[in-house]
Amino acid sequence: MSSNKILIDIKSLYSVLRSKNKTSYVMNDGNLIINRGSSIGVVGESGSGKTQLLKTITGTQDMVPGIVNGSITYHIDNNEKSMYNKKDNKYYLAKGHNQIKKDLIGFIPQDPRSFLNPFWTLEKLFTQTYNLKKRNISLHEFMAKYLKQAGIVSDRHPVTEFIHKFPNKLSGGQAQRVMIALVLSKEPELIIADESTTGLDVTNQKIVIDTFNNIRLSNPDITMIFISHDFGFLSHVVDEYYVLYGGFICEHITDKKQFLKIDELHPYTQDLISSLIPDGNVSGSKHDEVSISLLSSPLKGCPYFNAKCQDENCKDEFHFHNEIPPMFDENGDYLNIDLNKRWKRSKSVK
Repeated sequence: MSSNKILIDIKSLYSVLRSKNKTSYVMNDGNLIINRGSSIGVVGESGSGKTQLLKTITGTQDMVPGIVNGSITYHIDNNEKSMYNKKDNKYYLAKGHNQIKKDLIGFIPQDPRSFLNPFWTLEKLFTQTYNLKKRNISLHEFMAKYLKQAGIVSDRHPVTEFIHKFPNKLSGGQAQRVMIALVLSKEPELIIADESTTGLDVTNQKIVIDTFNNIRLSNPDITMIFISHDFGFLSHVVDEYYVLYGGFICEHITDKKQFLKIDELHPYTQDLISSLIPDGNVSGSKHDEVSISLLSSPLKGCPYFNAKCQDENCKDEFHFHNEIPPMFDENGDYLNIDLNKRWKRSKSVK
């Protein structure tokens, strides 16, 4: 794979949270290659490691102790820049991590109202990104450009309707789209959206989905990462999926046609999909709900087996203490293993 296509390269990432009496591994052997212009869905239920992965990518990871193994490398202007450095067997945020966040990353939170200053009008909010660079258009033209991309401003609703509005005067859907417009006005290379349609009604969900798709059409070089538990939403906005369970990437789906071969998917992915198609079962999932237990030591094998795997063929052969097949050789080169089959290959590893 050509390195000029790669935006983020994550290798062998292990991340830890530590409380007073307990250490928990919340990312286990995370390996992702994210290409420029791609649209990635990171999916899994609560506690699967989605937020932890988000924090490590954006450099907002709690560093006590935080990352205990691996690397996150950004490819910027033909240069490799690491988000973290290792010294004395400990990981620290790299010196230039703030510059990466400032220049490269735009973040759309689940609750935009918690990020939009309630005492500032939209005009003042947009002034912050307007002043980041020298502009050849006025502030109001700048606002109109990005609010139009986000589906707020139109011929019927000119920018003058929103200049003096405060965030608390916006509906939930409008607040989400204003947040999208603010992020776009930063002109990032990478947009990360966390549960973007949570709490929105069906109409506003459709508007947000259309907004993201229009952004991709008008900005084909923008890379997007969507954090969600909802395959339904992701199916409209992403090209490929990483499925997380217990901090482990148990599946990488690169073609939506794979959903037509559900029996070939990881048992956990099957369970997630079945929860969206309940077949008349009001409870949704075909299996009993079992909480995801965080691991107190580095992951070996598939965490789903330990919790509630229903694959009897797998249970007979695959044991929780098995090692995970490597993703990279001894030189650190990517082995290009199909993650879809990776869990199955684990069965034969003793």
